[in-house]
Amino acid sequence: DKGANNAFNGVFMNCKKLTAIEIPDRAIYIGTSAFSSCTALATVTINETSNLQRFGKAAFSGCTSLRSIYIPKTVSNTAFVNEQTAQEYAIGSDAFANSAISTVTFALGGTGDLSIASGAFAGSMITSISLPKRVAPIYTSSYGNWATYDGIAINCFDSGLNAKITDINIEEGGTYYGSQDGVLYRVKDGVLNEMMY
Repeated sequence: DKGANNAFNGVFMNCKKLTAIEIPDRAIYIGTSAFSSCTALATVTINETSNLQRFGKAAFSGCTSLRSIYIPKTVSNTAFVNEQTAQEYAIGSDAFANSAISTVTFALGGTGDLSIASGAFAGSMITSISLPKRVAPIYTSSYGNWATYDGIAINCFDSGLNAKITDINIEEGGTYYGSQDGVLYRVKDGVLNEMMY
């Protein structure tokens, strides 16, 4: 549809015959479960000229034929306003969970924080990943107090004993995170500080 700007929540969910899609450059959001459980979906084309800003929760979860995804430099969080306003993360929880993705290509550059919610790539086939320097922590409320939650370190790529990822690299100059020899560190005062993963 030439007028479509977004893939709305659940719009193609469980569409077993869908094998390929091209996300229009004008699209800014792929909604919750938009392509969830499209088991034949093998190709998702997102151009470098894309205006895409966010992948919603479970957007491509269960896409068992999808092996790679491109994340353009326009993908970023909505601004953190205050404790009463929910922040939408660049890549929502379970966005690519239980897919066959083994390759994620993040465009370098861009502006705005890029947070990856918990479980975003859990159960995928990723063993190594390179992230842009703007990758950022997730903020969450715990008993009314706001604090950072490091979804990257805990379980955005996999969870539990079956974790597959062995190599995380961050583009040099990260504000929140950095890496050395494939190991993720928290950055403090511009230097690698605490090993995370």
